[in-house]
Amino acid sequence: MHHQYVLHLAVVKYFFRTESFSKLVSEYKSGSVLYT
Repeated sequence: MHHQYVLHLAVVKYFFRTESFSKLVSEYKSGSVLYT
């Protein structure tokens, strides 16, 4: 069951498609988004 992994990939692709990728990076750097 890797549904969460696939969902995470879909989210990443979505952010790459839109121009909100910089927002994702800033959120990741601030530590609000941690997928490990």
